[in-house]
Amino acid sequence: MPVRAPYDFPPAATLQPLESTEDWTVLSSDSTGFLIVPLALDTLDLPALAAVVDPGPGGAPETLMVAPPVLVVDRTMPDTSYVAEVFIAPLAMDIPPGFPSDYLDRLEFWALWSEAPPGFPWLPVGAGAAVLAALAAWFARRNRRSEAPVRTGPVLSGNGFAEAVLALLESPYLASGDYMALYRELDLLLRRLLGMRSGRDLHALTHRQIRKALAGDSGILPILEGSEDLVREIGLQRYAGWGSTREKAQSDIRKLASLGGGK
Repeated sequence: MPVRAPYDFPPAATLQPLESTEDWTVLSSDSTGFLIVPLALDTLDLPALAAVVDPGPGGAPETLMVAPPVLVVDRTMPDTSYVAEVFIAPLAMDIPPGFPSDYLDRLEFWALWSEAPPGFPWLPVGAGAAVLAALAAWFARRNRRSEAPVRTGPVLSGNGFAEAVLALLESPYLASGDYMALYRELDLLLRRLLGMRSGRDLHALTHRQIRKALAGDSGILPILEGSEDLVREIGLQRYAGWGSTREKAQSDIRKLASLGGGK
């Protein structure tokens, strides 16, 4: 908060201005001194200022130095009466004299028990290594099983695939307007179609990964291009709950059937 720094100088004298520093900021000045804001704790080291006294006509101006006032800033926190303590200086360093080897023996607790120093814990370490080896073998077997080809339904082609897709026109999902479930079935059938044509299991891939993996296959490119709108609609219905209409869903079902080569 602002405080007044009074300088004792003659009333007829003109006092040298006080400049702001990193320890205080000068707000204003008047005939009695300066209004400042302290920026440092403890005693402010204000400078002595020169005052020019005009003796009147015919006399030469005189300059005298005016001693600074003593301003002590209390170490209090804003809006409280708590007084901050000054840090201890220099900091006490309670380090025992000598070298570490002179007092390291105090840490040898087994010497006080008249026992030998503990040996290497071979048994716990060996047991931990055996458990880690068993876990590694289990994960290896699990990964080998997961790499085996997975069949996710009957292999259909041509009119058989188209009939499986067109059967969704009579599904309860379309009748009840459950488009999230309906497009989940369309998603599975589209993946099955791409898997049949490429000979790969694509069920664990995203559609972007599928498109990247099959982009070099010219035989599948027409299906990838023809299913772009369907893939976009699958994402909207399955993951955003976008909502659809019966006519739009029927159109997507017939589109997928035609991509499969059905009549």
